[in-house]
Amino acid sequence: MLNLTRPLRAMWSIPQLTEAQSQKDEAIRELAIAKQQILKLESDLRLIRKHFKPKTDAEIRLEKLEEQKEAGNAAFSANRFGEACDLYTDALDIDPDNKEINARLYANRAAARFQLGRYAEAIKDCDAALKLDPNYTKVYARRAQCHFNLEDFEDAIRDFELAIEKDNGNREYQQKLWEAKEALKQSQIKDFYQVLDVARNCSAADIKRAYKRLALQHHPDKNDGDHRAEARFKMIGEAYTILSNPRHRHLYDMFGDKAVGMFNHYEDPYGDMSNWAENEREEERQYEWPDSDDYDNWGGHDWNGNADSGWSNNWNNWNTGDGGGGGGGGGGGGGGGGGGGGGGGGAGGAGGGGKKKKKKKKKAGK
Repeated sequence: MLNLTRPLRAMWSIPQLTEAQSQKDEAIRELAIAKQQILKLESDLRLIRKHFKPKTDAEIRLEKLEEQKEAGNAAFSANRFGEACDLYTDALDIDPDNKEINARLYANRAAARFQLGRYAEAIKDCDAALKLDPNYTKVYARRAQCHFNLEDFEDAIRDFELAIEKDNGNREYQQKLWEAKEALKQSQIKDFYQVLDVARNCSAADIKRAYKRLALQHHPDKNDGDHRAEARFKMIGEAYTILSNPRHRHLYDMFGDKAVGMFNHYEDPYGDMSNWAENEREEERQYEWPDSDDYDNWGGHDWNGNADSGWSNNWNNWNTGDGGGGGGGGGGGGGGGGGGGGGGGGAGGAGGGGKKKKKKKKKAGK
């Protein structure tokens, strides 16, 4: 049984006690060193807190925003346009107040949607980007190309011109502007038979059936938000309006798309077109050589259109070198030349004219 009254020190040998004391001293030294290190770390921490502030929420959002944008760019570069759209959309929700980066995100999503053929949505993204940054030149050109692909050539021309205003030396924009203007000219040449997908010799019933089919297919209610379908629907209606009217169709067959302006200008195209044709014919007559029936009318007018004293009547007098026969005798002299009117000729002009006519009668008698 253990004797508790025995001193504890007697249980340890001297070497063991020495070793234990040594370990104790070592521990005390290490503790002192640790305390010094802690004090130094606390001092360093105070310096860090003094000179380096922790990241704010805005800085954290900015880092996340940049990371998300770069992820979208990587997907776009890999032609994963749908994934890029999703990444850009998620990035736009991170920091709505960051106008600069959000303008780029809208522009990039517009580019991705353009590649997917979602031109109307891409135009909306371009609008949002330009609202945040009105000087974003590339976005004007991108929106112009969307309008071009939707065959909204007037809007495409407008945006290409805006892009050129901000970057006048860009030859690509100038080339695209020229292409848009040419496309607009071509689009204004309308083939209504092609619009309704019917032959030129089709019947009125064929036109009506084609119109009903295409109008239902391209009606705006069935193509919500599709600008191209809306424009197509309007063109179908215009084609049907022209081709379903027999008079309008006849004029369209004669004059092509030029007749469209006539329909808008005249209430009765047939009647007014007849007047127009008659007026054109009247102008042509002024420069035509007269028919044989009009030769007699030449006698009363000179080359300048003035009344003449008898050009045709004095033709024989010109051949004989006679300048006689006054203004009043011109008509009578003409009758006397045929015989039996000599007296009238003499009465109309006294003098040499009468004598010469008598000589002519004698010669005729011989």
